[in-house]
Amino acid sequence: MGGEREAAAEVARLAAAHGGRALLVGGCVRDALLGRTPKDYDMEVFGLDAATLERLLGERFALDTVGKSFGVFKLHGLEIDVSLPRRETKLGLGHKAFGIETSGDLTLAEAAARRDFTVNAIYRDPLSGETLDPWGGRKDLERGILRHISGHFREDPLRVLRGMQFVARFGLHAAQETVGICRTMTPEGLAQERLFEEWRKLLTKGRKISRGLEFLRSTGWVRHYPELARLIGCRQDREWHPEGDAWAHTLCALDAFAEERDALNCGESEDMIVGLAVLCHDFGKPASSFFDRRKGRIRSPGHDEAGVEPTLSFLRRLTNEEAILKDVPPLVRTHMRPFSLFVNKSSESAVRRLAAEVKRIDRLVRVCRADERGRPPTKPDERALEWLAETAERLDVKAAAPKPILMGRDLIALGMKPGEEFGKILKRAYDAQLDGKIATKEDAIAFARGAARPIYILWDWNGTLLDDTQAALDTLNTMLSRRGAKTIGMDFYLDHFSFPVRPFYEAIGMVLENEDWDALAREYHETYHAQKSKRLNPRALEAIALAEKAGARQSIVSALRQDLLERDTLAFGVRGSMEFVAGVDNLDGASKLESARRFLERLRMANAPRTRYVMIGDALHDKEVADALGVECILCGVGSHAAWRLREAGPTAADLVEAVKMAVDGKNLRE
Repeated sequence: MGGEREAAAEVARLAAAHGGRALLVGGCVRDALLGRTPKDYDMEVFGLDAATLERLLGERFALDTVGKSFGVFKLHGLEIDVSLPRRETKLGLGHKAFGIETSGDLTLAEAAARRDFTVNAIYRDPLSGETLDPWGGRKDLERGILRHISGHFREDPLRVLRGMQFVARFGLHAAQETVGICRTMTPEGLAQERLFEEWRKLLTKGRKISRGLEFLRSTGWVRHYPELARLIGCRQDREWHPEGDAWAHTLCALDAFAEERDALNCGESEDMIVGLAVLCHDFGKPASSFFDRRKGRIRSPGHDEAGVEPTLSFLRRLTNEEAILKDVPPLVRTHMRPFSLFVNKSSESAVRRLAAEVKRIDRLVRVCRADERGRPPTKPDERALEWLAETAERLDVKAAAPKPILMGRDLIALGMKPGEEFGKILKRAYDAQLDGKIATKEDAIAFARGAARPIYILWDWNGTLLDDTQAALDTLNTMLSRRGAKTIGMDFYLDHFSFPVRPFYEAIGMVLENEDWDALAREYHETYHAQKSKRLNPRALEAIALAEKAGARQSIVSALRQDLLERDTLAFGVRGSMEFVAGVDNLDGASKLESARRFLERLRMANAPRTRYVMIGDALHDKEVADALGVECILCGVGSHAAWRLREAGPTAADLVEAVKMAVDGKNLRE
């Protein structure tokens, strides 16, 4: 601020040379006495008229004449205002409803009487360094007292909020008579932006924000902010909050925020968003708190979500700044989330989704850290916040929400036209990205192609996703041995197995007319489920994941009994990737066509008419079922049939991953 100091001295020399005297006054003098570097300078010039002052300043400086009608001249390019002493007369409501009379002949005491507090009515001569203190402001400053100057104080109600931020910024205590006069005042139509400016200074400059809010409470002005007032007396569980009610906790949290704010130096706009979120974070407690008699403690379930509406109500009365109205409520809504994610050992996708919701994880960490530190004398436990910050850093979502990989221009390049469906595809792609299913532009384009014409994959289970061919062969050979029949080898099995199984059983020597079919089915399944060789096919999980990345929805359609199908798909870890698993109601080993037909009818009613349904299986029967249902089919030589048999029937893939790629691509498949 060297330029401002030199300019102030030059103004003082110009005034003195023409019989006047220019003095520094207000915040710059107050800050200097407190050992702080002033950010801007105010000067009053005594003994000169307005025309002379304007002429003298204009000869030396470029002037901004915005405040000229009020006797204020701004030095262009410098943080310095030069004005004439003035009297102000209250004419109506609001802080602007004043008549102003400028005069270079006013005394210091008369000129200073229009100011708000004694600590802001101290003058200093920039040439001699002399301090002039007509209202005892320096003594009040040394004693840490905020005191109004005169009864004219009540003419500008904005001064109550100025008092709020002054006590917070400078460690002052308001004089009782000042509190008393504030209690007689009301906001009386103050402009929203002026009110908000005082809150901005409280949260971005206040060192003990709690003092500012206690001033608001002592003056009765907290009643004008009912969301805040309701925190007073809102009881909390003493084990978790030994500091007191929700009001006391909020004040402690704000002081913790202020302490970290100055160390982080993130900038005023960031500090304002985080500070407001800390201020509002427990606005939901008054409505959600109750005494749980069973647990013998006070609980506030859902107070984070319940706090969003009162937060918006509070903010809308303060400001119409879009960034604040948009960014603060999500921080309130999610301020309990880091701890639940940490306790539940949540996945990376949960952290990505949280980042998308709050936009900046680093903001949320600051809010939660203030919340955690606002419970003295409890020692804060910040392990969850450290984990979240580290995870967000690693995922590159700490300071911004994940950027969508798939963009509208990508869809246009694929030949799609903007519209309602356009937005739905982008949203689905972003959700898939947050879940870790889309990581590259190639993934995103594949997903978009699938979404443009939705694909639904109908997986077969036994032999396709589940590699149980050896188990099935061993089961049959065990049953043949029990009956004295000749066992079969794997090559014979692959070349001849058929479904439904009755014809195949007859071909390998089962004398079915001597057997009870139900008993035979039970014997097969008891023997089969005792086999230890069953496992997922080598690329099953990779194929399922590839289908998810392509935006395909997936279900299993099987001839296995429903309860056994549910059990086995859970046991092998694929149930969570499937929308449904559709089995049959028996152990007959018969066709799954009728159950598949009923299932597909339900799917077609629930999904878009243009959805492509593709069955992926390992047996000729899967192709027969697909043809009967009128859906596409890809066979894969990974199970009960030799590949040469499958190739004669239709499109065939070497493995499950290739099958998914063929399904997504859709080329050479019957529509």
